[in-house]
Amino acid sequence: MIRKLNKEDKEMVMEYLTKEPALNLFMIGDIENYGFNNEEFQELWGEFDKTGDLKAVLLRYYDNNIIYSRGQYDAKAIADIIKDNEPKMVTGKKSCVEKLDPYLEIAKKRDTYFAKLDKAGELYKGELLDQITKTKLEDVQLIWDLHQRVEEFDNMDSVERKEKKYKDKTGRGYHIYNETKDKIISCAETTAENSFSAMVIGVATDSGHRKKGLASAVMSKLCKEVLAEGKELCLFYDNPSAGKIYKRIGFEDIGIWSMWNIKD
Repeated sequence: MIRKLNKEDKEMVMEYLTKEPALNLFMIGDIENYGFNNEEFQELWGEFDKTGDLKAVLLRYYDNNIIYSRGQYDAKAIADIIKDNEPKMVTGKKSCVEKLDPYLEIAKKRDTYFAKLDKAGELYKGELLDQITKTKLEDVQLIWDLHQRVEEFDNMDSVERKEKKYKDKTGRGYHIYNETKDKIISCAETTAENSFSAMVIGVATDSGHRKKGLASAVMSKLCKEVLAEGKELCLFYDNPSAGKIYKRIGFEDIGIWSMWNIKD
């Protein structure tokens, strides 16, 4: 049976999702922030087995649909709900999303590695930490400027959307500032923070300052703070060079995350 979820289901849904908090940080964060009663932009459905236990959760956030299950689920019925949502994207761990393939018209598929960190043992502990500063709201423009200088970040969020994250406290960041050049030369941020996990994003180093360990140091400072709050960290990557940096400080691959664009 599949039905709409409501606030009375919250405890059951959160118990189900927090079995894998890193993989479900988007769902957990959206439920914590917006609940179950915002049908203009957010709705949730649950599939239940014959004993009444949850076996799958679908969340619509605007035109993105996130699916999560730890086993089999009624992919055709879930796909029918997704199609009624006028979707642009379907996302989730690959083993969940790929079950929908026969029932949706896909324009583009993208898979990325999904990695998590839950221990601080391999984080950088050297002297570069002394150069690192916690990012404040007034630093956001310089962070955005750095991302514009790095090719991988040509399509990053606007300054206003970055500022909103710091105002809402759904993310944080650390950086290294070059006073002589009046610019930030390395940074890392989190987003989608919730009670259990946080996503690392925006890891970047200026081209003239690479291969000096700056990104590892900035990430380590950021991750140590988040881990100390009892949260897991996770991130996506599809760049092997970036993957080496992440694994050096303790991140471990835990799966593949799929992002599918739906045909109009």
